[in-house]
Amino acid sequence: MRRILPFLGVWLALVPSALNAQFSTSGLRITVDRAGSVIGLYDVIHRTEYLAHPSALLSVLRHGQAERPARVEVLPRDTLRLSFKERRTTVDVAVKKKPGHITFE
Repeated sequence: MRRILPFLGVWLALVPSALNAQFSTSGLRITVDRAGSVIGLYDVIHRTEYLAHPSALLSVLRHGQAERPARVEVLPRDTLRLSFKERRTTVDVAVKKKPGHITFE
């Protein structure tokens, strides 16, 4: 049992990063966490992280109140499904990777 615990600790430490979605071009890597926040805008060429603070990829607005996504699912064909708990809403966002940029449609 004692030999299993260190391995389990390492495995658990790796799991959260595996749940993040990454989209890359030749010069940029964008990372979205499982709660639908952009947590990384990394310039691969200059090895520079440009994002100072995590920010929601998309928020919904109703009656003047914004809601951030509660979770995100990665669907086939580079699609992100953002779920909003309070509004009971889901939004599918298609990720289009081009050689020099990425769009979220």
